Amino acid sequence: MSVYATGATANAQFDLLAARTTSTGVGCPEGDPVYPGVRTSNRRGFIDTTGGLITGSPGDYALCCYADPISPGGVVFVTVPVFFTIL
Repeated sequence: MSVYATGATANAQFDLLAARTTSTGVGCPEGDPVYPGVRTSNRRGFIDTTGGLITGSPGDYALCCYADPISPGGVVFVTVPVFFTIL
């Protein structure tokens, strides 16, 4: 899968994670890394195209960029998730 993000927090670092969706939320913080490194947004909040392999059992998943590390004071920055299904 290849994705990019817009509107992220400027000049911040993110992990690209995929997780099964749950009834209480999308579960991205508990997700599995899709890309082995950290991606950094530019001054306009753009995260360049990032690719990775997504594997898992059939079901509904969410993919999002999650702040790395979580900001001081526990503030979490996350992009809007992309939802997909593994058949």
